[in-house]
Amino acid sequence: MREVFFTKAAITTGLGGTLHENWQKMMSAESAVGPIDYFNTKRLDYHNASFVNDLRLDPKVNHVCVLTERVLDQIGEIPADTSIIWTGIKG
Repeated sequence: MREVFFTKAAITTGLGGTLHENWQKMMSAESAVGPIDYFNTKRLDYHNASFVNDLRLDPKVNHVCVLTERVLDQIGEIPADTSIIWTGIKG
């Protein structure tokens, strides 16, 4: 078994674009959940969600790729023998 060390981490959520922003807002009990105004929710059972607010792009753009670039930009250069462990919710 090999040892695993976390030396860098990055995040982008509806609360903010960095670990620091997210942590500060969570510690202040802020929420990223709010009314959905991007489309009509009248026929849905839910009317609230969390959005990465500046992510409303061209529908032809893969938003997962945009978010991945944002997170990887925060991490910066990594050694060639490094593995990236990725987790998330595909939306």
